Amino acid sequence: MSQRNRYPHYPEFSWYLERVLWAFRTTRAGGKIQLTWCSPELDAEGWRDEFQAALDRRISGRMPHEQRGGRKFSDEYQTNIMRDAHDLALRAAGVRVYSLRTPELRTRLRHLLSSYDD
Repeated sequence: MSQRNRYPHYPEFSWYLERVLWAFRTTRAGGKIQLTWCSPELDAEGWRDEFQAALDRRISGRMPHEQRGGRKFSDEYQTNIMRDAHDLALRAAGVRVYSLRTPELRTRLRHLLSSYDD
């Protein structure tokens, strides 16, 4: 089975894989690569970061839009989780924390909460 048939969603997979492997070999040997004629030259660390970002864009771009707008992606939830993290840091410093805002942390970390009876 040819690589072209194995990866129908990427018509030029073998060319792409060849370029990626060449870039890794070149940068590992101490060389630098340039992705486009106007981009800066990348060393091994720069190439790795760029490749990781490209993979992330490709994977995230294929996710359905419904999953991007879920409850945990809302501004309110993100703000509450940040506040809970701040409260737990205070708890580690000895400050009493009586409640957490997010239900997941309230359930998992109930044993860390102070009671009003203490």
